[in-house]
Amino acid sequence: MPHPGTRWGLCLREDDRLIGTCGLFGWNAGWRQCTIGYELLPRHQGAGLMHEALQAAIGWGHEHRQLHRIEAIVHPDNQPSITLLRRLGFQQEGRLRDGARWGGRFHDMLLFAHIHTPAGAA
Repeated sequence: MPHPGTRWGLCLREDDRLIGTCGLFGWNAGWRQCTIGYELLPRHQGAGLMHEALQAAIGWGHEHRQLHRIEAIVHPDNQPSITLLRRLGFQQEGRLRDGARWGGRFHDMLLFAHIHTPAGAA
């Protein structure tokens, strides 16, 4: 049975106002893979909050959904997101030419992937 995904809201510990979200979607249970997505209000970016949230989301996906592969698709100009993904162990695998459309035109996108290697596995 297809799974539509899981999304979490992000709040600061001292405040219950929503400042961002992250989630796993586009699940393919047979292939044990999905896509990760996230956004954070600009005033909270750069403080490590999304890094913490994505570590938790990735860990949850591996532990509770037995995911082997998690993909991320990012615009080439989004250097903060690219840096974040690399810090989390994602590797760039390619460029999706005209992979997205907004603002009346197509945009290339970069494909990243995080492959789960359980402790002790070769």
